Amino acid sequence: MSSVNPLDRALGALRKTLGARAGAAAGPAGTPSAAGQPAGANTAQGGGVGKIQGRVRQAVAHIDLTTEAGQQQAVRIFLETALSAEFGADVLNDPAFADMVESVKQTMMADPATQQKLLAMLQGMAAGAGPARKP
Repeated sequence: MSSVNPLDRALGALRKTLGARAGAAAGPAGTPSAAGQPAGANTAQGGGVGKIQGRVRQAVAHIDLTTEAGQQQAVRIFLETALSAEFGADVLNDPAFADMVESVKQTMMADPATQQKLLAMLQGMAAGAGPARKP
């Protein structure tokens, strides 16, 4: 059974992409996450998706998603929030983290279908946060 929630689908796609990259870099055995748990363990526990959704909703509430700059900023916020929830807050201090987020953001925004779904999810979150600027 597939998830109906767009955030669940986005997180699943992100896990799959990052898991494949981590597995390729580490060899067939793969690697555990920064917290010593398998990827996905942090968000699978204690309603992680709800926490991510709340944080992203609050962060994108006042971003103008009708502009390219606003869209780029909102996607960056989503990725940083999702990845730090997934792999632990310590990942935010990794010097390579910003480059990785930028690379993932560019990849996601380069695919028209992914971009459309991601922006629709973020616009829905912003709309649910209150007086947000939306198209």
